[in-house]
Amino acid sequence: GLQYVSGAVSSIIVGSSPLFVALIAHLTLHNDKLTPMMIASLLLGVVGIVFISFEGGAVAADSLLFYFGVLLLVVSNIVGGYANVMVVKKRSADISPYALAMAANFFGGLMLLVISLVFEQPTNFDGLPLEFYASLIWLAIIPAVAFSLWYGLLNKPSVKVSELNVWKFVIPVTGCILSWILLEDESPDWVSIVGILIIVAALQLQQLSTNKGKTK
Repeated sequence: GLQYVSGAVSSIIVGSSPLFVALIAHLTLHNDKLTPMMIASLLLGVVGIVFISFEGGAVAADSLLFYFGVLLLVVSNIVGGYANVMVVKKRSADISPYALAMAANFFGGLMLLVISLVFEQPTNFDGLPLEFYASLIWLAIIPAVAFSLWYGLLNKPSVKVSELNVWKFVIPVTGCILSWILLEDESPDWVSIVGILIIVAALQLQQLSTNKGKTK
């Protein structure tokens, strides 16, 4: 999907995954219903994503492949959201978050490998620089640790899947800040800063909603 969609649009669709998760949780979990404050927080977060994303690229919707890419990314959000809900539903089964992380990474990687062999020729790894292998190992460690932490949090009885997923709005914020620090041709601009402030407001609103619910 990312191959056929511009960076701006893909950032918006992927970044709006907390909205999909919240809707799926609302429809499938009896104790994770949307409240007006939560809805406002989610919508604010998506607006912030839009601000950040459209500064990074234009929208190009001039082919059927674009809409096919959008469809794939939306389906990815729905499947990912349902997977989060399923983890919550299986809390009582006492499944190890590390086993879940291992299974997710292994079978996901296996599926990608099979699909890539159908559409691409195998790559010769000879002669590649050391930085390539270092990046490969680093990118293997990140999902292993991140998925383990994520599933560990989802397994906690006090954690609601919709409230936890709101924090995914932090991802584009950290992406912006890291790009400003690490890339020479990247610098802060007012559109991205406004988007970041909107996302911060969304997270604050979500926290108010959470604290209000705990008080009740």
